[in-house]
Amino acid sequence: MFLKSASGHVPAMTSDDREPRLSLFALTMLVGSAFLTIGVAVQTLNLPYGMWFTEVFIFLGIPFAMARVIGQDPLRGARTSAPRASSISLGAAVGIANYAAWAIPLQGGMQRVLPRAWSEYFDSAQLFQELSRPALVVVLGAVLIAAPLCEEYFFRGVLLRGLTKRYSGTWAVVFSAILFAAFHLDPVGFFARLELGLVFGWLTLRSGSLWAAVAAHAANNAVAMALLRIFETNETSALPEWELLGVAFLVGNGLLWPLLWAFRRLPAADAENGIEARRRQSLVRALAPWACAALVGVAVSLALDGPRWREGLAALNAPRAASTQSAKE
Repeated sequence: MFLKSASGHVPAMTSDDREPRLSLFALTMLVGSAFLTIGVAVQTLNLPYGMWFTEVFIFLGIPFAMARVIGQDPLRGARTSAPRASSISLGAAVGIANYAAWAIPLQGGMQRVLPRAWSEYFDSAQLFQELSRPALVVVLGAVLIAAPLCEEYFFRGVLLRGLTKRYSGTWAVVFSAILFAAFHLDPVGFFARLELGLVFGWLTLRSGSLWAAVAAHAANNAVAMALLRIFETNETSALPEWELLGVAFLVGNGLLWPLLWAFRRLPAADAENGIEARRRQSLVRALAPWACAALVGVAVSLALDGPRWREGLAALNAPRAASTQSAKE
């Protein structure tokens, strides 16, 4: 299934390899630290805005700004060449078939094997309970639009591209998929997201463009949201039986492998001739537009959804108040 690159070999050293660049390790640590601190805090304060904040300003904004700091084109270097309709449509079909073939069996199997308390604690359906209709629309927009675009930009556009300069395509896809799964902070869904990362990475390398993976990611999330809605509406257990997992595996793979074969036959996107050099920007100048946009977003969200922010602030302060009371006693 995997390949060393879109052309079948390890990419040769090009002119952009000699350009100054931010260490992939440093960038990953920076994005991860921002996600675990700022991102988690903002999502706790206000889930609808926090999900958009995490995707747009952490997974997209930070690597985009860092590319400007080191003088690289943040879009050209992330395989954002013009999308092909055939690549996007096949990518979406792969995302749907793969969800049945692997995501459902892996997720459902782990829910059956691991303690039930784990499944309940990491149940993503809980995130959408007691959300108003407008808030639910905002969250769905984050899941179906922001997440596919921004996460694919970082994990496949930036991280995978950098890894292919140091490792074969297969290992680059594996490493980026492991990080993709780990960033979701969900041990129950780890292997399902690991497999998704492998598929998204393969689509990116095979097509030479980011858009097939974006389409597959969006289709995967759309199916997941639809099933969550069905389970919630029908009050059905979210833990499928082993027989149903087996049917999903067989039917899904019967659809998936012909789609992957068809995708292999599509022409790859035009190769990029290195990364266009740009004038370097200072860190402050590169981050300023993203910081201003984030503050505007906070202001708009506060004006439209102030009570949720107050509830989130109370939730953040609760552990601190409990610990202070315990110390007094």
